[in-house]
Amino acid sequence: MPFGLKKLEDLRPKIEVIPSAFIRGVFDTDGSVYRKYGPYAQIQFKAASNGFMGFVREHLVALGFHPTRLRPDETKFRFSLCRQNEIDAFFRIVSPTNPKHLERLRRIRHPDLLTAAR
Repeated sequence: MPFGLKKLEDLRPKIEVIPSAFIRGVFDTDGSVYRKYGPYAQIQFKAASNGFMGFVREHLVALGFHPTRLRPDETKFRFSLCRQNEIDAFFRIVSPTNPKHLERLRRIRHPDLLTAAR
């Protein structure tokens, strides 16, 4: 990505990307892990550029994932991964490195480990 101000509609990379590495970078910086309910997690991608989010979503589909459709909210565009087997596959294939995401997934999936450690 170039430094400085960017046009929101033109944020797709101009060079070939390695999908898993590219998605890892986007998720580590702009992604989130949420608790849907109980031990069920959800991954969300959110950014101001519709084109950029579409590009990320297309690469997830190419890797075999089934993200939700791209939706606008007040200021940004977002989509999610909700299937639990795909959450596991995402962490295996994409291998996020952001400790906050890794810890949040651990807390969602294994809350009993937290109470046993106290």
